[in-house]
Amino acid sequence: YFYDPNIGNTSNALHPAAIVETGSRAISSDRNIFDGSFLRLKNINLGYNFELSGNKNLRVYLSAQNLFVWTDYPGYDPEVRTYTKNPQKRGVDFGTYPGTKSYLIGLKFNY
Repeated sequence: YFYDPNIGNTSNALHPAAIVETGSRAISSDRNIFDGSFLRLKNINLGYNFELSGNKNLRVYLSAQNLFVWTDYPGYDPEVRTYTKNPQKRGVDFGTYPGTKSYLIGLKFNY
């Protein structure tokens, strides 16, 4: 972890700091750096058209959004959303909620 001469040895600290500045040098840690790779099934649309008599037809469809995310990332969502102009905070997970799952089933009848 880190040693800060101002406060003594804190290598057995419960939550060591990610970055500690000691004078002109900075000591960093990768304790809170995680692999953010993921595979996502975001949108899927399935439908079938039934031809009925004459110009009549029936369409049955199913649509879904944000179905699955396969990842080892421990946070809510590996696709980190940071709404800030500060370039030092880009890619930082502030615990925003993941996208909502939604399902839509429909019938469309043309006559």
